[in-house]
Amino acid sequence: MYPALAASADVLGFDLYPLQNWCRFDSFGDVFDSQLDLVALGRGRPTFQWIEARRMDCFGDQLDPTPQTVRARKPGSRLPEAHTRSATSRTTGASTSAPRSRARTTRSSRSSRPSSSPRLLRALPSESVVKVGAREHNGAVYVIAVNASRNATASQINVPALGDRVLQTLDGMHTVTARSGSFTDSFAPLEVRIYVASPFQG
Repeated sequence: MYPALAASADVLGFDLYPLQNWCRFDSFGDVFDSQLDLVALGRGRPTFQWIEARRMDCFGDQLDPTPQTVRARKPGSRLPEAHTRSATSRTTGASTSAPRSRARTTRSSRSSRPSSSPRLLRALPSESVVKVGAREHNGAVYVIAVNASRNATASQINVPALGDRVLQTLDGMHTVTARSGSFTDSFAPLEVRIYVASPFQG
């Protein structure tokens, strides 16, 4: 039924709540994969996604939305947008600590977004729990990487358009060097990093 519904819509959206509907603390990667399916179904139409920011159905310390889980899915650095153009809305109401982080998270997300319309770049898929997307804007390459797991991990990131370039995270805390479009970095649980490769490199 979904292709027929999508064909009559101007904007496509869905909600997928691994924490507060599935009661699963380790399924953020499914959100990323589902967003890619939605984009393919939409054939270029804009998409949006609801995210979980309060307790609804499931109880437990590992299942409560937190600033970290919200941040991993916010505009500009969240899982859905790591590989696509998308917007999010959030559930509201009685909540845990997530609402206290919203203003700070929203400000950092807005400041990290490239302006106007960046061009999506190909990021090669990997078996890693780190989900990756990339964009090019005015000669700079932006690489968005999100550790979708609650375990620390290292991952090789492959964005062919990078070539041999130096990248720095927006917070200035991490610098990596890509060789032939690849680099490796380590990530804390649910960590989000946005790397930028400046266009002014020799």
